Amino acid sequence: MENRKGPDTRRKCPICRRRYDGPGHDALPVWPGRCCDKCNRDYVIPMRMRLMKQIEEENNETAV
Repeated sequence: MENRKGPDTRRKCPICRRRYDGPGHDALPVWPGRCCDKCNRDYVIPMRMRLMKQIEEENNETAV
């Protein structure tokens, strides 16, 4: 008899295409869906920071 653990619960990151365990992270604004820890750290968070800075700069320009 074959010993099985059940269905593969690993997800595939839409950014790097690698499989990861766990719930992952919201990949927006880089890509819709969930992403791995590495892509969240390397791509998603930096993109969010750039967008926040851009919005802050636009708000400062309109306030003058």
